[in-house]
Formats: sequence, C-alpha cells, structure tokens
Amino acid sequence: MTRPLVICDCDEVLLHFVGPFGDYLATEHDLSLHLDTFALSGNIRRADGTTIEPTGFM
Repeated sequence: MTRPLVICDCDEVLLHFVGPFGDYLATEHDLSLHLDTFALSGNIRRADGTTIEPTGFM
C-alpha cells in the first residue's frame, strides 16, 4: 500500500516557535527537542536521550 504525499506550506510562525519551545523545554522541564522527524511525539527527550510518551505530560 502506498502512502499519499502531502505538500503544504509551513508558516513562518512555526519556524519561530521551534527555538523558544526548545528553550522552554530545557529550562522548565530539563528536556530537549530533537528534530529527527517532523513529529513532536518522540522528539521530546529527557537529558539521557530517552523519549517521552505524550501521556507522560499529563
């Protein structure tokens, strides 16, 4: 099964969001934001590099 290709415009606001969001995660939660993929899920990691599941924030 092939997957569809989605082409969309990334608004400049998203690009300006990434830097401060990474800083916030580091200072407030001792976490880091890795941009290995385009998803937020799995790219937010603890200092030791382990990923955090989305339910870990609740």
